[in-house]
Amino acid sequence: MVLELIFLTLLVFAVTVIAYRGAVHEFQILQKTYDDDDTNFAELLSEMLPIVIRAVTKTWLGGWTAARVSQKHYEIQVQDPKGRKFQVPWIVWLKDPQETTPVSLQPVAASLERASTAMADDGFTRWMMLPHGAPVPSVLHASKCATLRKVVPEFTVITVTDGAPLDVWLAHEGAIPSDTPTLLGKNPWEVTTATVPWIGDVKYIEIRLRPNNTLAIPRHWSYALRNSTEELSWYHTSEFHTPISKIISVVKNDKQRIQ
Repeated sequence: MVLELIFLTLLVFAVTVIAYRGAVHEFQILQKTYDDDDTNFAELLSEMLPIVIRAVTKTWLGGWTAARVSQKHYEIQVQDPKGRKFQVPWIVWLKDPQETTPVSLQPVAASLERASTAMADDGFTRWMMLPHGAPVPSVLHASKCATLRKVVPEFTVITVTDGAPLDVWLAHEGAIPSDTPTLLGKNPWEVTTATVPWIGDVKYIEIRLRPNNTLAIPRHWSYALRNSTEELSWYHTSEFHTPISKIISVVKNDKQRIQ
C-alpha cells in the first residue's frame, strides 16, 4: 500500500511537471477593461497568454503612489553594483539612488497587503493556484531599465500605479534560443549583434503600460521593464504560483544563491 501511494505521488508529480513545461508560443496579447461585464479572469488566465487589464480599481493599486509614500523616512536596505548592502532613508534614495537598487521595500509597502486580497476577491486566480502574499513594490528611476528575467510562476502580474508609464519587452521561450548566449540579466533594448549575434532574429512584443493598468505575464515568457521618461515610474509585482511552479522557483533561487 505504501509503495502504491509513493508511485501514485510520483506519477502525479511527473504529470504536473510535464504540464508546467507546456507553454503557448503565440505572439498575442489579450486585452480587457477591468469593469467589462463579461470579464472572467479565471477563463482569461487559462489561455496562458499575456493579458493587459486597463483601468483597474484603486484597490488593485494598493496605495503605492508618490503622494502617499514618497515622503516617508523609513530605512530601506539597498545594494550597490559590487554586492555591498547598506541602509539608507527611503526619501533620500528616491531622490538620489546612486546606482544602488533596493533589496526590499517592504517597510514602505504596508498598504499593498490589501491589493493582493482585492485581486483574489475579483477572481484573478485559478483553482490550482496557491494563496499569494502582498505584491512587491518597485520604483524605476528615469531612463533606467529592469533587465530581462524569465517568468517561473504561473503568472507574474505587474501593475503600474503612478508616475511614468513602463515600456515592457516581451518574448516567449520559443523566440529565444536556449543553446546560445543568454539575454537574461541584460537590457534587451541595448543588446547588439556584437554580443548576441542572433538578436536581430528574435521576435518580441513591446508595449507601454500606463498607470492604473495591469499586465499578467504567463510562465516561460521573458520580460524587461524600461522607464524612458524623466519621471519616476511606480509599480508593484505579484507572483501567482501553483505548487509545482513554487517548488521550481525555490529550487532556482537556491541555485542562484549557491552560485
